[in-house]
Amino acid sequence: MHSEILRAFDEADRLDVDAPLLAVPNQASWSGPSKLGLALGEVIELRDEFARDGTFQFSQKKAAGEGADVFVFLRAWLQAQKSNSLDLTLGASNINGAGGRSDTLEVLEVLLLESHDDPRAAREAIFLLISLHRHLGLSGTFLQLIIETVKKARANRPPPGYQDTEQGKPLTPPEQEQAFIFKEQAYRMIRKAVKKASGREVLRPSDWLPHWDIISSWRQGDAKLVELRARLARPLGEERQTAAGVHLPSPAQVEVFSQQLSGSLNRKM
Repeated sequence: MHSEILRAFDEADRLDVDAPLLAVPNQASWSGPSKLGLALGEVIELRDEFARDGTFQFSQKKAAGEGADVFVFLRAWLQAQKSNSLDLTLGASNINGAGGRSDTLEVLEVLLLESHDDPRAAREAIFLLISLHRHLGLSGTFLQLIIETVKKARANRPPPGYQDTEQGKPLTPPEQEQAFIFKEQAYRMIRKAVKKASGREVLRPSDWLPHWDIISSWRQGDAKLVELRARLARPLGEERQTAAGVHLPSPAQVEVFSQQLSGSLNRKM
């Protein structure tokens, strides 16, 4: 179990390494929610899903996914705190059974709040998340769940769009924050449009590549987001071009390029 958690840590750590702008919420100047705050937000999503337990709307897979999101955010926060010396052997015997208690989510929330001052609480939260996964009775290990979660996060927040450099020059912390906020909004808009059109919740490169001209224009702020919103509202097959008159590639061209890009990224990683 100890080695499985460490490997899950490694998977979660890859996100901020490959997409460094995702580490912006760890900056001292950041005024938004920290990664620990985001983990707490995912507990709320988890609670909402469990509120459907016993109904046809409840999804064990979605509940497990929300739990994995909590883990990934918690790990990112621990990295920022340089809390890499957690003894993951202590308390491991408590994994079995705890996730099936009626107060599991309340306990998890308290542990996350206590993690701010006591890393041992973070360790207990990790064990509780693993126990919760076991209680749900899904096939596959907790590590496999984390790998799938990181894969989904990488697809919805593509590393090419979350780099902390521009034309080889490092962005300053204020520039990183500006770029991060803009790109979070842009990719969220694209995800919503894709879900509305196809029901799909995970982006493909062919979804965002046609809008790269806007995604990379984060310095122009809200004006570019307005342009993106208008572009996404047009019918999928309609002829489209940028405000500068540059024609966007056809869907077939985008698909070919996206496959080439995915292959290139996989070779690098």
